[in-house]
Amino acid sequence: ARTAADRCIDRDSPLANATVGSKSRSGWKLGFFNGLLGRWDSAGNFAYSARARGGLAAVFQKVILFNGVSSSIAFQMGDPITGLLDLSPNPSGDESFGNSVGSIHLLNNGTIGSQDSTIVGIHSSRRPAIIYNQVAFHQSNITTVTALDGVGTETWKSISANSFYTTPDGTHWIAIGTINQPTTMDAVLVVDGRVVLQEGLPIPGSSVTISTIVIADIAESGTWFARGAQTNGDDWAVVNGAVVAKSGDPITPGNAELWGDTFLALTANAAADWILVGNTTAADPAADNVVVINGQQVLLREGSQVDLDADGTPDDAYLGRGNNTLSAFEPNDFFLTPSRTVYLFGNLRNAAGVDLNSNPVFGTPQAFMRIAAGASYCPCDWNAMGGLNSQDFFDFLSDFFAGDADFNADMTTNSQDFFDFIACFFTPPMGC
Repeated sequence: ARTAADRCIDRDSPLANATVGSKSRSGWKLGFFNGLLGRWDSAGNFAYSARARGGLAAVFQKVILFNGVSSSIAFQMGDPITGLLDLSPNPSGDESFGNSVGSIHLLNNGTIGSQDSTIVGIHSSRRPAIIYNQVAFHQSNITTVTALDGVGTETWKSISANSFYTTPDGTHWIAIGTINQPTTMDAVLVVDGRVVLQEGLPIPGSSVTISTIVIADIAESGTWFARGAQTNGDDWAVVNGAVVAKSGDPITPGNAELWGDTFLALTANAAADWILVGNTTAADPAADNVVVINGQQVLLREGSQVDLDADGTPDDAYLGRGNNTLSAFEPNDFFLTPSRTVYLFGNLRNAAGVDLNSNPVFGTPQAFMRIAAGASYCPCDWNAMGGLNSQDFFDFLSDFFAGDADFNADMTTNSQDFFDFIACFFTPPMGC
């Protein structure tokens, strides 16, 4: 895999020798990126959309392919889209890309998937559409998907921006949109052409009724995940169709600390490991944002100390804001690799409760961070040597009586840590 540095794109770098068809576009500079920033294929090639600074305004929207060395324009504003049906008496066949193409993702065979809400030359009721290269795949008020019950069909009413993605091998895809149902039950999540979640209806196999679908995505292996709100305002999280957490659930098995009313992020990797981020019922408002992996282990908590310079020693930097009612973590800005390294954007303060970068005023004190979750997710594998045995028990007791055994990650060592560890040790969860 490429490093983060390898994948950086200079906003002001020329699109050197970029071409579309036989038309040279060398020397243009990037203006701004559109929506969510592109996706890689399995080989590390990258596609994204952006507007050009300079050149002809009629074609400033670009979809750009980067192969690690050079960039080329795959298609751009004004290029034709085939396979669309316009509303009569308007003619079909003259449609083209507009000025806000998003959901850009690159397949291993070189195909680029996209969504366009701004298609030119078509009636507004016949857009948005989702597209592979320059050929329509699904279109609003034209194409259908299989209904939630797996029997009937539903016609797309609209397809949301930056919600259509495909696995690099092309075998699975996901999209959020609306179908031709009443507005109280028209929002849907579609996976591989079938509605899997629908507004106003329970999540299959659960008692959770969906009010909104906030975000959804799909991992390289086809693992899909989504989060949203219930009709009572509480939140839910789903991985591969199963509810993995909802407001009021313990953040880890047997934990007295419960998920609160706001989930900030949900992501998963190709191995179906998942990360959930949100607020909790922790009594301390400076420690009530947590990051939990697989519903088993608290990886990070608001108030955790951070090593800013990567020298192995924590610095005067802590996850969270000086105003502890503000979130410690940035919504949706989490990524989990197959090796279980977590990349995230979080906010930092110092021990005095002052936001870092607050003088001069910077806005939010954001930092790009990573943490290695490791291969083991057994919380009572206390010495992290793999497996669960009597040595873990003795090591925990030693740390407990030394006041250094915050087993439930609530920022203090107390009797609850002892009872929680004992429960885990004698009834170990999956992964131990």
